[in-house]
Amino acid sequence: MNREMNAKRKIFRPVWKILLCGLVCAAASDNGNLVENGGFESGLKGWRPFWSRQPGAGRVVVDEQVAHSGARAARIEHEGAEDWSFEPETRVPAQSGDIFELEVWAKLPGPGSVTLCASTWDAQGRNVSWTEGGRTANRLDGWTRLTSRFMVPAGVAQIQPRLIGYGKATIWVDDFALVKLAVPNAAKRSNLPARLSLTNAALAVTVETSNATIAVLDRRTGRRWQQTPVEAGVMVTGARAAGNRIDLDLWHVSSGLELRAVLELDPILPEFTFSLEGDGTIPGPLRYPCPFASALRAPSPAPN
Repeated sequence: MNREMNAKRKIFRPVWKILLCGLVCAAASDNGNLVENGGFESGLKGWRPFWSRQPGAGRVVVDEQVAHSGARAARIEHEGAEDWSFEPETRVPAQSGDIFELEVWAKLPGPGSVTLCASTWDAQGRNVSWTEGGRTANRLDGWTRLTSRFMVPAGVAQIQPRLIGYGKATIWVDDFALVKLAVPNAAKRSNLPARLSLTNAALAVTVETSNATIAVLDRRTGRRWQQTPVEAGVMVTGARAAGNRIDLDLWHVSSGLELRAVLELDPILPEFTFSLEGDGTIPGPLRYPCPFASALRAPSPAPN
C-alpha cells in the first residue's frame, strides 16, 4: 500500500479482514478441448518450437517411455538459468467476460519450476499480459494435475495458452487442455448499479461494480486513491448500500467460490474496513482486494 497512506498523519485507514476456507473446481475435460494434440500422441504436431532466454539452452522431445495417459508425453529439458516457454500453436479468439480453464498433467522431480498460464493480446495484436491466470508449481515427484481458471479482462481479443518456467529443469507434461466454460448462474449479474458510494465529513468511498474496485476521495484535501485491478479474478454479482456500509456478493473465477464482502465507513473518522469471507478452498493466492495506485489530487474547479 502507498507509503503516504501509512504516514504519521493518517489520510485514511482501510482495514482488510479476509476469511476463506474451501472449493469446488470442475475439471477441464477432453470435450471441447481447443488445443490440438494436447496429449502428444501425434508427436509435437500443433506445438511451437521450444523457446529459451538463453539460445540453445533447452529442447522438447517426445517420450514414449513415460506418459500420463496414452503412449506418449512431452519431456522438457532446460539447462539454462533463466526463463523458457513452450506453447501450442492455438491462439483463441476471446472477449471480456469469457471464462477459460487450462489443465495439464506434469512431473518435475528435480529443480526448476513450471507455470501454466496464457498470454493475452488486444485487437491490434499487442501483448496485454504474458501470464494471465498463472499457476506455478515446484517439484512434482509424481504426475500432478495443474489447473487454472480465469476470466478474460477488458481489452483482450485473443488468448494464447502456454507453459513457462525458470531455471534448470527436466519436466514431463501430458494431456494439455484449454476449455471455454459457460458462465454459471452464480456469476450472472442482474440489475446491478454501476457504482455505490458512502460519505462522511472526511472521505467519499466508491465501489465500481464493473470490476470490484474501490476509489477513495479525501474531501479535505481533494486527493483521490483508485485501486488498480491486478486481474479479472472477481466478479460482483450483487451490491447493496445501507447506512454506512456496502454489501457485495462476489464470484471468485478461479475457484467458482461465492464470496461475501462488507465495506463499512466510520461515521466520523477517515477510516473504513473491508471484510471478505467465503466457504471453500481457493487454488492459489487471492489477488483481491486490489492494490491502490498512488494518490492523485482532484482537479480544481474551473473559475466562475
